[in-house]
Amino acid sequence: RAKRVLALRLAARQTAWRPSAATADEGLTPWAAISYVPKQRSARVPLFIAAGIVHEGPWPARPDDRAAFAGYFGRFSRDIAGATSQTTLEVNYAVQITPWLYVTPDVQYVFTPGGRGEIDNAAVFGGEIGLVF
Repeated sequence: RAKRVLALRLAARQTAWRPSAATADEGLTPWAAISYVPKQRSARVPLFIAAGIVHEGPWPARPDDRAAFAGYFGRFSRDIAGATSQTTLEVNYAVQITPWLYVTPDVQYVFTPGGRGEIDNAAVFGGEIGLVF
């Protein structure tokens, strides 16, 4: 018989501001999410909190682009020896090249990678190429 694991998740997102001449998608949208698994042995990260803000159409000439900032916090399970928590800050900018293609360069700064303090804080550079079908 499979063991059952309780996991709780709550997420919210709401557009908070739109410019007066905005299209339907333009504006600032804050968001937040939390997940929690009460049984520590069931998850490597039983507590995860994330929050951020997305600005769709940040420039009049680029109404389909998206600029975003977010922060993430994860507390590691007590069952992982020596691990406490990890915090990450992220900034990215999605450039909508065509209606079906976007490119998103991304920068993250990770505090206490792995939660043990054995690895120095780290800047992480990445990106995403997306196709919309």
